[in-house]
Amino acid sequence: MKYLVDSEQMRECDRNTSEYYKVPSVVLMERAALAVLEHVSPDAHKILIVCGTGNNGADGLAVARLLKQQGREVSVYLAGENSHRSELNRLQLEICQKYGVSFTDNISDTEYDMVVDALFGIGYKREPNEQVLRLMRTVNAMSCPIIAVDMPSGVDADTGRIFTDAVRTDLTVTFGFPKMGMYRYPGKQYCGQIMEAPIGITKDSFLGNMPHMVLTEETDVKHWWKKRIPDGNKGTFGKVLLMAGSRNMAGACILAARSCYRAGAGMVRIVTCEENRELLLQSVPEALLTVLPKQREELDQNVAWADVVVAGPGIGTQTQTAELLCELIRLTADKPLVLDADALNLLAVNDTMQDLLTKRTAYTTVLTPHPGELSRLTGKTVSQLKQDFPKDALDYARKMHCILVAKDAVSTVLTPQGQGYLCDSGNDGMATAGTGDVLTGMIGAMLAGYTVQSRKTESESMPVVETVEKDPMTPDMLPDTEPDAARVVAAAVYLHGMTGGLAAEALTKEGVMAGDLIEYLPEAICRIRQENEKSESFEYTKRQA
Repeated sequence: MKYLVDSEQMRECDRNTSEYYKVPSVVLMERAALAVLEHVSPDAHKILIVCGTGNNGADGLAVARLLKQQGREVSVYLAGENSHRSELNRLQLEICQKYGVSFTDNISDTEYDMVVDALFGIGYKREPNEQVLRLMRTVNAMSCPIIAVDMPSGVDADTGRIFTDAVRTDLTVTFGFPKMGMYRYPGKQYCGQIMEAPIGITKDSFLGNMPHMVLTEETDVKHWWKKRIPDGNKGTFGKVLLMAGSRNMAGACILAARSCYRAGAGMVRIVTCEENRELLLQSVPEALLTVLPKQREELDQNVAWADVVVAGPGIGTQTQTAELLCELIRLTADKPLVLDADALNLLAVNDTMQDLLTKRTAYTTVLTPHPGELSRLTGKTVSQLKQDFPKDALDYARKMHCILVAKDAVSTVLTPQGQGYLCDSGNDGMATAGTGDVLTGMIGAMLAGYTVQSRKTESESMPVVETVEKDPMTPDMLPDTEPDAARVVAAAVYLHGMTGGLAAEALTKEGVMAGDLIEYLPEAICRIRQENEKSESFEYTKRQA
């Protein structure tokens, strides 16, 4: 788990390091330049450094001087007006001039082995003028590798937005902490490989005002997902009630139910229509079945039986479905509820349903919208949501008192308290019908297991998971590795992406279907469990020593 910062948080860290901890800015700049230098190929002899007028350009000038001192053939292109240069930029420019670094006004007619982009860094938030646009496109047209200093020029460090165009880099060397815009599209595809450089700006520089967005990693899934209990039974691992499917929409129901079982649920009961009975009995014989409207009077008993209730995949948006969903929400006042797909489409237009959900402050509610569904829920366009992410999504999570899974090419789990977990484990092969149903089933299963284990913890006063040593990279606002509901949901989202990666490796991205994610789920779980066993073995060996 790593901090992700926006541009203002990064600037604040920079200021605090220099003003509070008294580390001179020029020292931080030298370390930044040395970090970039490490990634310049030794085979690159003719190198172009494109520098702007701010401190990012100053970093580039420091890199130019270091390369010159190594005996490389370096040319610097100075963009912008001299009157706009920052104090450090002027200092580094004077140093370069004294060392005899070469400057050029024409870069289009020269072949280079490498280009270093130090135009704008993290602070760029406007449409480029014609001169800047022409410069970025000239750099992009070069056939050599490109390294970005801190952030590719033209990419919004906060949202990943592109202003008309941006420099497409092969490698981005970023300083202090990775930026949110690096992990959100379209900016992510301009960054190339991301290398984090510890230049002396540490988490101390937040001065207690910690970031609220973190990057979920594979090791987090290991810590946040319950361990299997050797003497457990089917009730121990969670019972999920799944309201899914309608006439001619049995597929969503089957995918969600099968993924629920594959993710570890002990029991699944499906609430669906009569038309789906035979197909479900054949496709998911392990599941229990409640057929509507014949068994509607048993709905309260089914809810009482469940540890978690999941609703939405393929249920349709008819009036009677909305009424049934409202009834289901009323009955789940004392247990976790996961809503997806058609349940979200109904929620967007049903005031009664909205009112019922906003009153569920004491129990976990999880909503899993893709961009179109989130647009309908918030009343914002998809474009507006992307440009100002995650503000509007967070506002909605607070309004509905819910854990919001904002599904996208890179999905983000957001909490009403403002915490965010960004999960970038997926790939574009997962952009196919039904993968959301698979995720819904996984969230239901993992949340059910967590709910049962939490209940046991409360009754026995035992820790939820085996105590582990505190990871020094764990944010101070998240002081341990024990799970809460939001972390369990984030683990499910990350694991879902892992299955997509495994499926794409075997079948190609073009060949991945939603059902394939379920087939590769056991392999993904094996990877997590094996890492867990390695960690436990290491801890045991360390204790014995």
